[in-house]
Amino acid sequence: MARFLEKNPDKRLLLIVDQMEELIVQCRDHDERRMFVRQIWAALEAQGRKIKTAEGLVEQGKLDAVPAAFAQHDAQQCGFCTPGFVVAMRAAFD
Repeated sequence: MARFLEKNPDKRLLLIVDQMEELIVQCRDHDERRMFVRQIWAALEAQGRKIKTAEGLVEQGKLDAVPAAFAQHDAQQCGFCTPGFVVAMRAAFD
């Protein structure tokens, strides 16, 4: 990721980590899980990029249109999949 961002400073990077639930459920080593997440975060932060998560799709208490539509239409799966769908869809619209 860091190499991509260095070569493409004007490009946006959408990182979707699929199977994150396996990391949480199957990796029994808490420190190893934390290290994995820290590495992803560090690669993005090191490049001075902003990171947007599903939790960041709320401004002044108002839900962004994408997660609001998911909620309105009862479109959810597990607590890991839905945030990924929401962030990916928001990025596609942006």
